[in-house]
Amino acid sequence: MDWYIPLLLFFAGFAAGIVNTLAGSGTVFTLAALLLLGIPSNIANCTNRVGVLFQNLVGMATFIKYDQFSLKGSKKRFLFATLFGALVGAILAVEVSSGLLDKIIGVVMVFLLFVVLTDPKRRLLAKGINLSSGNLFRDSIIFFLIGLYGGFIQVGIGIFVLVALSIFSEMDLIKANAFKLFIILLYTIPTLAYMIYQGKVIWIPAILLTVGQVVGAYCAGRFASKNKNAEKWVKYLLIIMIIATIIKTIFF
Repeated sequence: MDWYIPLLLFFAGFAAGIVNTLAGSGTVFTLAALLLLGIPSNIANCTNRVGVLFQNLVGMATFIKYDQFSLKGSKKRFLFATLFGALVGAILAVEVSSGLLDKIIGVVMVFLLFVVLTDPKRRLLAKGINLSSGNLFRDSIIFFLIGLYGGFIQVGIGIFVLVALSIFSEMDLIKANAFKLFIILLYTIPTLAYMIYQGKVIWIPAILLTVGQVVGAYCAGRFASKNKNAEKWVKYLLIIMIIATIIKTIFF
């Protein structure tokens, strides 16, 4: 392994930990780093889940410490549908060919680039549409599809979950962000276990990314509080990584 590879993986994980803790789509960094190192996309898609697991553990511990997380109320209706969808998605992630997954990831990255540039989340929330009264069938379908996507690809799932929780629940953004971490943590445990069982995880890159993600998640709160331009710089770096991944997956 060349000397720069551990540094690249650590800092990719560090950036992902910060971005995922602040909002979502940080997996763009870890997935892009693995793909740029020449790891097949189906293996990279599974390997980056190790860091996701531990990063969300750190994030959850922080929110619990500051009393921003609760399972009371009707929130459980989101969990089972998401978990079931994620298990189906994990099976697809293991079975899909690397070539096909390259194209799928490329298309997803184009969509995420649009999301980052246009910020539809803020526009949706600004409309103030009240859909939080609770509809079991509607919510089950929506969160099954979110889980399916998360289990299959993962990248960008934080934004999707956060927007959905903000619209379809009574939670404010802080509590929705905490519950987002819990949902992702919950489905990552069985899906990662399945991927490990299938031999789709490369451990050295996974561990290096994980260390970076844990450190990034821990530092994210202090970083955001001390630097008023933190979100802007994270956004710029995210755009660069998305474009690099689009080029790698679609054109090479």
